[in-house]
Amino acid sequence: MKRRIFVLLLLVLCTALCFPTLAAELDENGFYIAGTELSKYYGDDSVVVVPDGIVRIGDYAFQSCKDITNIVLPSSVAYFGNGAFSDCTSLKSIVIPDGVATIYDGVFSYCKSLTSVTIPQSVTAIGARAFSNCDSLTEITIPDGVTSIRRGAFISCDSLTEVVIPDSVTSFGENVFYGCRALKTVSVSSHLLDVCPQIERQLPEDCRLVVRGNTAASAHAVAAPAATIVLAVVGAIAVAAAVVIAVRKYRAEHPKPRRRGSVTVTKRAVDKR
Repeated sequence: MKRRIFVLLLLVLCTALCFPTLAAELDENGFYIAGTELSKYYGDDSVVVVPDGIVRIGDYAFQSCKDITNIVLPSSVAYFGNGAFSDCTSLKSIVIPDGVATIYDGVFSYCKSLTSVTIPQSVTAIGARAFSNCDSLTEITIPDGVTSIRRGAFISCDSLTEVVIPDSVTSFGENVFYGCRALKTVSVSSHLLDVCPQIERQLPEDCRLVVRGNTAASAHAVAAPAATIVLAVVGAIAVAAAVVIAVRKYRAEHPKPRRRGSVTVTKRAVDKR
């Protein structure tokens, strides 16, 4: 009997550890909450207000909640799991709270109605395919704290027209802007000159890479003028040399007459007889 009770308790413990959502409680608003983690939402509201005190939004917590148009997150939220809001096709805007450090893989993927995202300065990394297939996203400003954008972070954002990349970014994953057919401008700091070729390879043909800051001219604005100045100097030297040669040739063919007293004598005027 004791052995059976022990085995039963062990099964309950394993179940709680392996399937934490089963240990969570479903409240009247459709939230499964375990401690400070919101592990799943099963409601059908269009505007969802996440309760105060929630620190973690679990993996795929709001996935495919197609009725949600707006999500209000408390300042206590510091973590989004992978795919937390993926496939929320009606979601239009979201403000990510200060304190969130990483936007993990696929968090907003296939949020096709998303037009506005506010990313706080606390974010330091944007995961793979984080905003992939956000068809309505037209503009996004990456905060200064971000140091990397992983593979395909903005892949197939068909309406994205402008991206501002901060000075802090030091690395880019592959295909970050792949399929962003409407992208016209990507703005980077002069500190990113070393990775500009890497960025340019990912951009559509008619997209313009703009380098910000006075020192940016060293690679994009000054390089061309500097070459022009060199060519101008070389050209001036060549012209001056040609003028000198022409003058010398003319003088050799038309020597000046020499004067002796009041009589003008030239080599041609001398009678050798």
